[in-house]
Amino acid sequence: MLERIKKSPELIVTTAAVLFFAVVFLNSDKWINAMTIGEFEIGPYVFPKAVCLISIALMLSVFTRQIKILKNGEALPKYDDNTEEPTYLIMVLFVASSFLYVWGMQKIGFILASVILLPVLLIIAGVRSPKKIILISLGLLVVAFLFFCVLLKLQLPRGKGIFKTISLLFY
Repeated sequence: MLERIKKSPELIVTTAAVLFFAVVFLNSDKWINAMTIGEFEIGPYVFPKAVCLISIALMLSVFTRQIKILKNGEALPKYDDNTEEPTYLIMVLFVASSFLYVWGMQKIGFILASVILLPVLLIIAGVRSPKKIILISLGLLVVAFLFFCVLLKLQLPRGKGIFKTISLLFY
């Protein structure tokens, strides 16, 4: 079975994802320097932990499914001819783009970082229609803004300098 695990890059990626979300969950309090107004509010500390717990649960379910398949001696499912198999380059680009997004939000603010990164992620994912890219990007930006700023009352990064001034026009 150990030989089959070594030949399963999907299992390695799943394990890495579980470990990543666990590290983020355990360190989120240190990384989030949120200011509260002294009353109970769901927000800066609760949301990342909830996302990480959900992600860990999903990754563990994928992990157990992959182990079960390998234990039974079956091959992991293959993609059909109509879909393109994701490559590790695409996965690395997604992760790198996400880290760039988080870093960029501190410098240029949530809105501008989202306007730049969301289309890039869609292009990496294979979306080629400019109309779809624009509609999906703007839709996700609006939904994220309403969810975080209005519903959870989170202070999203506004950026520094001129970017902060631009962000203050929106929220």
